[in-house]
Amino acid sequence: MIQHRKSEDWVTRVEFLKVSDKHDKRMDALEKRMDGLEIKMDGLDKKINNLALQVFNMDSRLMRVEETMATKEDINRIINLIDAFTYKLETYDRSAVIAEYLRKEAAAKIQDHEIRIVRLEDRGLNPAS
Repeated sequence: MIQHRKSEDWVTRVEFLKVSDKHDKRMDALEKRMDGLEIKMDGLDKKINNLALQVFNMDSRLMRVEETMATKEDINRIINLIDAFTYKLETYDRSAVIAEYLRKEAAAKIQDHEIRIVRLEDRGLNPAS
C-alpha cells in the first residue's frame, strides 16, 4: 500500500546534502576511531604473543629446574652418606689418637728398656750371653 506524504514532510536537496554531509563526517570520525582501535588491537596482539612466549620460556625453565632439582629423598640419601663418612672419619681419628698414645707409651718403655740394658751391659752382665 502506497502512502502519500504531505508536502511539509519533504526534504529539499540542500537539507538532504547537509544531513548527508553530517553523516559522512560522523562516518569518517567513526572510521578513524575504528582505525585507532585496530592499531591498539594489533599492539595488544603483540603484547599477548610476547606474554605467551614468556610463559612458554618460564615453563620450560621451570621444567629444567624440576628435572635437576634434588628431591627430599635425594637430600636424605646424601645426608646419610655424609653421616656414614663422618662416623668413619671420627672412628679413624679416634684410632689415630689411640695409636699415637700407644706409640708414645711403647717408645717410653723401649727407652726405659734401652737404659736398663745399657746399665746391665756396663756392669758386665750381658743378657744376650
